[in-house]
Amino acid sequence: IQYMGIEDKFDKQFDVMIRIGSEYPLQILRDDGSTVIRAPMYADLTDRSLICAGKVPQGSKVRFSLPPSFDVVERVVDESRQVHREFGDPDAVLMYACKTRHVSLGPLVSEEIDGIKNAWDRPFAGFFSYGEIGKAIDGHYEYHNNTTAVVVLKEIETD
Repeated sequence: IQYMGIEDKFDKQFDVMIRIGSEYPLQILRDDGSTVIRAPMYADLTDRSLICAGKVPQGSKVRFSLPPSFDVVERVVDESRQVHREFGDPDAVLMYACKTRHVSLGPLVSEEIDGIKNAWDRPFAGFFSYGEIGKAIDGHYEYHNNTTAVVVLKEIETD
């Protein structure tokens, strides 16, 4: 709590979710070199601890992250273009993103949404959620925080 500018008097639930969860998510560093983001959701001032959305194993190595910036938006849009080139045109695209990302990016969230929509140029829908289940590129399926996920839908004809 001391590293995140949290004072003794604050609304434990609201201030942690908004001021810390969206501004300084924790990046969990795994033994295999992969990472996952965990958003702090609650602070306990008596033992100076945080409770995060999603599992953080005891003894985990963590990094304090900065809020996503325009570079992150560009990277997400570029990755969408790359996946589109690799897999071709789907019938539709569904995007879902963490609500804390909306808070983190502020007006840039519109840039991200428009960039992903334009990268696919297909029927498009989406929503904000509180945590996402998905697979990172070259990763495995799991629960994420403060991220954007894109699902492409394609009807496949079978015999």
